[in-house]
Amino acid sequence: MEQSGIHALSVSNLHSQHHQVLHPVRKPRAIGHRRVNFEDVEEQRKIIGKKAEEFALAWEKQRLIGVGCEGLIDAIDDRRERLGFGYDFLSYSSAEQQRFIEVKAVAR
Repeated sequence: MEQSGIHALSVSNLHSQHHQVLHPVRKPRAIGHRRVNFEDVEEQRKIIGKKAEEFALAWEKQRLIGVGCEGLIDAIDDRRERLGFGYDFLSYSSAEQQRFIEVKAVAR
């Protein structure tokens, strides 16, 4: 049986050059589909999101301390539970300058 195409060229080249085939080409294995428990995935995302928000809030408090605005820590408005604002925390860069903080931890 005569082979054609690229396979025939590569096989004939290998045989004509007396090379050994160290790793023969094999048919790819079928990939099995794994079952995904979407409730578990969503729960993990919520946990990661909450931890990220806690980290961001602590970071912001430390930032205010670092820039000498300790008095503004109590003015940070936590808006995580109030929908429609588009951000998680309202903080300040200075007493007059608001800072809107939205925390993103996981991609969808």
